Amino acid sequence: MKGLSITCNQEVSSYLRSFETKIESVKRCPTEGTSKAQKCGNIKTNEVVQELEEWSKNPGNAFCMEGQALWGYRCGLPGTTCYFYQIFAVPKSNEVYELVTCPTWDYVVEVEMALIFNGHKEKTKFSLYPGVTVHWKDLKITLWDLTPPLAPILNSQFIVGNSGVAMVDNFKSFLDCGKEARNFSKCKLDTSVCKECWEDISCACMDLSIEEIIKDPQKSLPLDIKRIKLRSNGRKILSETHYLPIQVMVRIQNWTIASNVDITKCRVNPIKLSGCYNCRGAIFRFNCIFDMGDILAEIKCKRNIFTGHCSKKGVEQYVVLSFDRADIDENCEVICPAGITRFSMRGKLEFFLAERIKVVVKNGTPAIYTNKGDSSKWIMDILENLKLIDFNEIVWQIINWKIIFVIFLSFILLYSLIRLFIKLSPIFLGYKKVSTFL
Repeated sequence: MKGLSITCNQEVSSYLRSFETKIESVKRCPTEGTSKAQKCGNIKTNEVVQELEEWSKNPGNAFCMEGQALWGYRCGLPGTTCYFYQIFAVPKSNEVYELVTCPTWDYVVEVEMALIFNGHKEKTKFSLYPGVTVHWKDLKITLWDLTPPLAPILNSQFIVGNSGVAMVDNFKSFLDCGKEARNFSKCKLDTSVCKECWEDISCACMDLSIEEIIKDPQKSLPLDIKRIKLRSNGRKILSETHYLPIQVMVRIQNWTIASNVDITKCRVNPIKLSGCYNCRGAIFRFNCIFDMGDILAEIKCKRNIFTGHCSKKGVEQYVVLSFDRADIDENCEVICPAGITRFSMRGKLEFFLAERIKVVVKNGTPAIYTNKGDSSKWIMDILENLKLIDFNEIVWQIINWKIIFVIFLSFILLYSLIRLFIKLSPIFLGYKKVSTFL
């Protein structure tokens, strides 16, 4: 069995479009255009204003702001100038995205089965669904019971597009397109998309680029978070886990059953433990050897329990584990039919990461990915990264006799330089002569 696979039964919350927010404005003197009717203070956001008609075909809102001067610039008569302006959205792409949730999931277990009879071996592959019986030869196989994964990540929101799937939290778009998202002009732009507008009609506005969200390696699928693997197949959202118990019932007709158990032990050879702690996971590489045949071993460590595939030639594999400290030195047990063997898991994990990380698996090889981020956001990155610093670890690194010795010598050298500077300073010499004379 390759583990439990679950497929999201998607429920579309809304349809999304990437957009850019723009502002166009027109100034009118007190006696010109719409200003004649003194409508500046009574403009409705969905109203088509004569001065803004050129841009009213796009999703947007109309506004008016009165000038502060008693006599408008280049106006023939005194009075308040009106600034009519339209805040509207223009599309960044033609693709329509879906914001979906997964209220329910479908469970399936992929099975590979082999039947050896009189030296002849037959293999088959099939999918097991809860309560559904699969017939093969004289066998009836039923997925009797399983434990659904209790992972909050499965309750997340997802953005689904032709170019990929991204996981988001509490996502909100200022552009509501309803079910007619392909017709961009039918969308409605939220009035709160722009804030802090000044008299020169410059505003702080929000744009939305879904393409950048889907390209973000911290959000785009595939993702390995703790013991849950999120995947996408086209527009489908899938999840995999190998850490949940399942019960399979096998019924055999016209056969006599004899139990054959390989009484032998498993041995785990650790290769490398790397990555970070208090993050999305560290990668533990290991090799598992079994004297005869193939078997699935149960591996118990101090804070993690996982399984490993073992064979006579040895199976090199990896698992993503969770830790809450930097220095790892744990004694683990490997449980197989003939008893228990032990090994030590050792390694030093990162206690400070410059960026948030993600476990990326390409061609079966896992790696820790760090996003360098945009240089224009370095201040925000530093503030965010302060939360990831393990100050206890830093203190223990500082409390080292070599570092203390260097700091002590630096203070002595600095003190000597300051005294020498004061003695040779013309200001100090002049002050000394004046004080001696007095």
